[in-house]
Amino acid sequence: MGDELIFGTSALFALYAAFGVGASMLAMANSDIEHPLAVGTALGAIAHGFDWALFIFVSTPILVMVAVD
Repeated sequence: MGDELIFGTSALFALYAAFGVGASMLAMANSDIEHPLAVGTALGAIAHGFDWALFIFVSTPILVMVAVD
């Protein structure tokens, strides 16, 4: 039973989610751009998995904001 908690998919997902959220928080803190919803986006991207539609959905508003600014 202990092996399932350590090596199971739920533990692996928790590890990936914690790393993704921590990395996005660290990146925002280092660049002095704190935005809590961005951490939720990172967690959602990890939960969903890589998909080109998700990549376009997230990157399009970023490109629009950069172009407008």
